[in-house]
Amino acid sequence: MKRTDGRPEYAHSACDASPRPCGLHPITAVQSEWSLWSRDVEDHVVPACAELGDGFVPYSPLGRGFLTGTLTKDQVAGDVRGRTARMGEAWDANQRIVSIVDNLRWISFGRE
Repeated sequence: MKRTDGRPEYAHSACDASPRPCGLHPITAVQSEWSLWSRDVEDHVVPACAELGDGFVPYSPLGRGFLTGTLTKDQVAGDVRGRTARMGEAWDANQRIVSIVDNLRWISFGRE
């Protein structure tokens, strides 16, 4: 159904039902999180973009800042990140992941 209110139409992703979702407008790029935590785009979205010749614009490669090791529970408690499982109720358990990433950083710079 075409919009009549003048607002743009958006397709959800490159993997919707048709190769060019709803035939509304060619998609030139898809933007989604692609990080050590969120790799689900590798299964369908990135291959679909490649097949269609569309770009893929990743964001948050370090898990919305969590994997930098610089965030505190208090910092994220007041924003949307604090309401996610990985930064909310699983904060303490996920600190192990931060330690691993930090160790890799030190190894990659030759500072064991």
